[in-house]
Amino acid sequence: MKYLITESQYNKAIDKFISLQLIPHTRHRTGGSLYWVKDDQIICEYNLRFHDFWFRESIWKDIEDMFALEFYEVADVLKKWLEIHEGVSSEKIKINYLPYFRLPIEAVRYMPDL
Repeated sequence: MKYLITESQYNKAIDKFISLQLIPHTRHRTGGSLYWVKDDQIICEYNLRFHDFWFRESIWKDIEDMFALEFYEVADVLKKWLEIHEGVSSEKIKINYLPYFRLPIEAVRYMPDL
C-alpha cells in the first residue's frame, strides 16, 4: 500500500524522527569540541573551531534508510534541523558521520554539562 503525503508533511516527519534520535541530550565541552550525549552514548561531536558536526553512524544510517535519502540529502536535513532546533548557522557548518568517536564515553561523562 502506498501513501501520498505532501512535501511539508514529509519534512515534518523527518524533523520529528531526527528529534526523537537526538533529544534529550546533554552537552559536554572539552578542548575545542562539544559532545552531545544521550543514553550514555556520544551521538554527536561539534568541533567549535572548524564548525564540523560529526554524527554517530547509526543515527545517520537510520535517517538515510527510513526516508530513502542520499548522503547529501541527510546532510541537508541535519543542517536544517540544527539551524531550527539548535540555532546553528547552516552556512558555517560541515556535516558528516563517524562509526565511532575518538573519546570514549567515560572521558566525556565526567565533563561538566553545558
